[in-house]
Amino acid sequence: MIVTGDVMNYVKRSSCGVSISCRGDKQNLQIGIKAYINKLCQVRLASYDGIIKVTKNIFHFQRLIPIYAQKDILLFPLSSIRNMDVLYINYLEIYKINRDKNNNISIMFYDHTTLNVKISTVFLSKQMKRCERIMQFLNKKSQESVYNYGLSLEI
Repeated sequence: MIVTGDVMNYVKRSSCGVSISCRGDKQNLQIGIKAYINKLCQVRLASYDGIIKVTKNIFHFQRLIPIYAQKDILLFPLSSIRNMDVLYINYLEIYKINRDKNNNISIMFYDHTTLNVKISTVFLSKQMKRCERIMQFLNKKSQESVYNYGLSLEI
């Protein structure tokens, strides 16, 4: 099971559980998509529901919330997790996005695999901007913790 150490491009619900694209290889696991994402989050001592709640609270997102699961996995959904065809894309592995003349979106990942999806560019742009906001927030918090690390307490 891909939980940590492997670079994931996307994860989607399949008829038998989840299908994961990782470095050009696809792997099918017999686990629910929420349970799988929850396992990814547990590496950071967090849970799917906890991350959703905190992200909603900080950023005031209402639905289709991106999930920062690990340092190299920031997943954003293309539809509700309840949908049978739900697909979560790893924002941190996107190399390039193209749109053809029929308005189909082609997402190329750093490992040069591609994923073709039928979604609007406006929706994709909105999800990408949400991920950018999350990454900016995390980078700012990371820098703050580095500065605070040098402080000493005298008791």
